Amino acid sequence: MFVSNLLIVAGSLLLVGALVIGGYLAFGYLDAQNRYRNLSSDAGLNLLKEKGKISTSLTLEDIKVDWDKLHTKNPDVVGWIIIPGTKINYPVVQGTNNEFYLYHLFDGTSNSSGAIFADSHGSATLDGKCNYIYGHNMLDGSMFSDLLLYKSSDFLNKHQTIFLATPVRNFELSAVATLRFLGTGALQKYTFEDDEEYVAYRDDLFGYAIYEANDLNRMRSRIESLYLFATCDDPDSSYRIIVTAVPVRSIEA
Repeated sequence: MFVSNLLIVAGSLLLVGALVIGGYLAFGYLDAQNRYRNLSSDAGLNLLKEKGKISTSLTLEDIKVDWDKLHTKNPDVVGWIIIPGTKINYPVVQGTNNEFYLYHLFDGTSNSSGAIFADSHGSATLDGKCNYIYGHNMLDGSMFSDLLLYKSSDFLNKHQTIFLATPVRNFELSAVATLRFLGTGALQKYTFEDDEEYVAYRDDLFGYAIYEANDLNRMRSRIESLYLFATCDDPDSSYRIIVTAVPVRSIEA
């Protein structure tokens, strides 16, 4: 009888603990979503959506960011990423390391959702030869979770357009490949001695492609810079899904 009661108490405590942890996580997710939603409004990017996604009719000329207001909130902001056909509509920050924004929101609040952030070693103007941008794959579908939609050849070819705004220029990118990579430690490279080294690196990256856009081979010889958007894969978070895009045009911010 004593053992039975003890098991009941232990089970009740575990249940209460699970509910507390679940409530804490849910509150964190909701808080992060509200903060980013308010930030989108402040930046002038409270975009119209189709069925909860960014409208695919959005154009580069439609994107006008209030950089002054964003910089008063956080001087680390270097860009804003929008992917039509997904929920991805976030500021991009760049810290002095690649750890802080893993667990802090855009405004510095501690939160497991983190922020979308550019690699601390990359170009602060997001116009380098290789530009790496990271974000979490969250259970609530926020942050970079929708990058996993690109684990489909059909989605990749129908949703190639990615917009990346910066205080200097706004870029229209075209997604050309979905890579699957074990970790990212051997991936990053920022400078190249010559074009030959860059081409070898670029072609090595595409060797990790699980899907390629139909126009990749036609564009390959003209690819002079890359944008790599990375998040954890499901169900094995030791792997990264990396949507790789190339610039097709840009305009002054």
